[in-house]
Amino acid sequence: MVQCSLCKNQFDDEAVIKAGEYRVCADCKPLFLQRLREGVNLTGEMRYGGFWIRFVAAILDGIIMAVVRWMIQFAGSIGGFSRMGIILQLSLAVIGVPLGIAYETYFVGRYGATLGKMAFGLKVVRSDGEKVSYGKAFVRCWARGVSAIILGIGYIMAGFDSQKRALHDRMCDTRVIRT
Repeated sequence: MVQCSLCKNQFDDEAVIKAGEYRVCADCKPLFLQRLREGVNLTGEMRYGGFWIRFVAAILDGIIMAVVRWMIQFAGSIGGFSRMGIILQLSLAVIGVPLGIAYETYFVGRYGATLGKMAFGLKVVRSDGEKVSYGKAFVRCWARGVSAIILGIGYIMAGFDSQKRALHDRMCDTRVIRT
């Protein structure tokens, strides 16, 4: 009897495929191959991204968003105090928060990480290691606001949690892992 590496059920030797050190049953084969293509850690053990690396990744994301906002502001200043310049300046103030939400939702939903996280080899996944949907990325972005609004304590929690989860990770059942 051999244990399937994914579902952990017992099977006869002939009923599983062998892929290196892994043994996978017929039911788990499509999921196994998909995870293999996506580069997901197949052992089931996650290497969590710690507090400090996440902190530096967040600073990098902040710099990226500041540059984008600066470019919009610069475009607005070209018009000086003209009507269009004032409209662009006001637009920047109004779209700043939605722009940040769109940035995080798009990148986490599409790639599993913002540009800052990608730069440090981090990825946001669900607790089962699967990809985060756009909806969950959107909700997680708002949950980050809760982590921040309580004096950043929600972020600091990641430094003391065994799975390095911040409050927003707990709220959305996500993990930040090293890839």
